[in-house]
Amino acid sequence: MATSTIYTLNNFYENLKNDRLSSTDAKKVNDSVRIDATNLTWKTRSLYYVFFEETVEVTDVDINLGLHFVGCTFNKGIVFNNVKNTGLPKADEDNNEGVYFLNCKAQYISFQNGCDIKRGVGIYGKCEIQQLVLLQSKIDNGGIKIKESSISILFDISNCIFPVRIDNSEINTFRVETLTGDITLINTKFSDWVKFWNIECPNSLTLNNNTFKQDFDVRASRLKGFFIHGDTFHRKGKFENRDDSGNNFDTFLNEIYITEANFIEGFEFDGMSRKLKKLTLRMSPNFQGVLRIIGWKIHETWITGINQNLKLILKRIDFKRIMINDFSNFGVISFDECNADNNNFSSEDDPDSSFHVSNSSLSNTRFSEFDFDSFDFISFTNASLDGIEASNVRWFSEDKLQINGDRPQNEIGFRRSREIYRQIKQSLKSKGNQIDSLIFQAREMRAYRNELKKSGNYGLSDKIIMTVSQSNSYGVNWLKPLGWIIIITFFTYIICLPMFSENMVYDSSADFVSCEKFYNEFIIKLPAFAQMFNPVRKFSITYGENATTALYFLDLLHRAILGILIFQLIRAFRRLSNK
Repeated sequence: MATSTIYTLNNFYENLKNDRLSSTDAKKVNDSVRIDATNLTWKTRSLYYVFFEETVEVTDVDINLGLHFVGCTFNKGIVFNNVKNTGLPKADEDNNEGVYFLNCKAQYISFQNGCDIKRGVGIYGKCEIQQLVLLQSKIDNGGIKIKESSISILFDISNCIFPVRIDNSEINTFRVETLTGDITLINTKFSDWVKFWNIECPNSLTLNNNTFKQDFDVRASRLKGFFIHGDTFHRKGKFENRDDSGNNFDTFLNEIYITEANFIEGFEFDGMSRKLKKLTLRMSPNFQGVLRIIGWKIHETWITGINQNLKLILKRIDFKRIMINDFSNFGVISFDECNADNNNFSSEDDPDSSFHVSNSSLSNTRFSEFDFDSFDFISFTNASLDGIEASNVRWFSEDKLQINGDRPQNEIGFRRSREIYRQIKQSLKSKGNQIDSLIFQAREMRAYRNELKKSGNYGLSDKIIMTVSQSNSYGVNWLKPLGWIIIITFFTYIICLPMFSENMVYDSSADFVSCEKFYNEFIIKLPAFAQMFNPVRKFSITYGENATTALYFLDLLHRAILGILIFQLIRAFRRLSNK
């Protein structure tokens, strides 16, 4: 091991003044060092390979262009107390940060009591620090940057103004309380909990390929964006959009963007019924775990990609617009207690709330107490709804359905809408929801009827079949065929009455029958009217022995129509039965 040159305190100050501490020789100072306005007479200094046995204090001084440490060891720490850094370098002068540490070791590094570092703070090159504390300080020019270094006990920020960037490092406990500035964490391992409270990020809180071994928590904060890409959370993570400390801090989050994250014990974004401008979820097989997004009013929601391993829960959310595009679901997605937001984000240019699904498969997607009808329109483009689950859903009305961005108007449009209805019908039927499946079966048949009309091949046989099918609204309205049974039977009775009455006859030479006589005969023959509701009635019992060919024909025709309508009545009752 190389022998260190031991400096007395006076020798150290003298060599510092004359810039003779930049050699690569090992040096050691056994006394406490204090740098202040009395001994700082230079613009910038770099100290190489100095072992400081006692505390180093830089206090109440403007360090001009900066102070830099390379390969130094701070056995009992270094403290920056009310330190300024206001120098602006010329072309031939030092262009590094105001304070930076390269390959240093420190028990403790602190910036406190009004430090104002204009040129930034850097910690690079495998620095090993036990505690890094920043209190009541301001750092410009990129703020504090930590790269390829470690903080083994605590990284603590409180009441500060600066951005934070950590790259390829290892941090134990990370606590941030009251900070204004963006936070960027990249490819860093956090061994203990990470907590942010009352932070304000003008651009974003960005996480990229980090590992969080313990809890991750953000509260009482104001973020323009929260971006997560490729991070692994081994324990619970939570963002809570409120201040529960009693200080009544304003809180907001404008945008959430997440892709390829692994939420092993779950991550929850609790909006507390506040607004969110944009939510983007880019799915992939690497997007895993449990993600809960609860209690937001969201302007735009984008879901895309392939979901294989994520359980996504969207609960108590008011959506202005949902865009599900180029998406396939093989995992679990649940929309619980959600509906449209028709109040908060409406404008003249964008007045309508909407639900869009294009080039996507929603298999295994669950809708629970979801209000589709609250949206102004629902749009499907090349969408597959096979395998969806629905519980206590309020479905959209037919006039709100759009295909490829427009209401169905031609043969292809009605065929595509028919396919949407068929898929929903089959999915509901396979899950035992017989009642709602019949609703979509009726819509499927109506769409098919419109498709036939637009195709130009709507022949007589098709018209008859579709007309009969409409008699019970395609299986969901039993009152309609019942009404037709009563009306048709009544008019058939009126027409047939003179044919089997002894007091009336169809004959041009016969006397005109008065209304009173017709009414009396109508009342007398009411038993025949009652018998006519039975399609298997006996002819002689119903009409007597005075039969005519015309009466036989009308009776046969009535029986056929009555049988069809009774069948339609029974079919309509299926939606209220177990079969």
